[in-house]
Amino acid sequence: MKDKRAPFYLSLILVGWAIAVVAEDPFLRINSLLQDEASVQYYANCLLDKGPCSGDGRAMKRLLPEFITTSCARCSERYKKIGCEVILTMQQAKYDNLWKEFLLKYDPQNLYQTNLQNFMQYCRENIK
Repeated sequence: MKDKRAPFYLSLILVGWAIAVVAEDPFLRINSLLQDEASVQYYANCLLDKGPCSGDGRAMKRLLPEFITTSCARCSERYKKIGCEVILTMQQAKYDNLWKEFLLKYDPQNLYQTNLQNFMQYCRENIK
């Protein structure tokens, strides 16, 4: 049976990564990176300890635990919007396998599912 939470969890993990790599215009940079499957895979491999990490990837690894546990509770509205863009992108079926790996590594006991679902609801209500 396919786990429908997969894109959601992967998205939240990548939201943290996205926040770590935001430059002058965060929306342009994030949209560009999310449209490039190779970039998504590169950062996913870094976070899963399966490949090298750039400075951005290392920063994300430091931020990831807090991000997952708080569902972006400390984020500004601007960064929440960026996070939502990541989530909406990551709900594509092509990232389902990455999700399973992230879940096993970062939330194997599903401790943060409620917080993550709340953030997803925020995204559905605030991002069109």
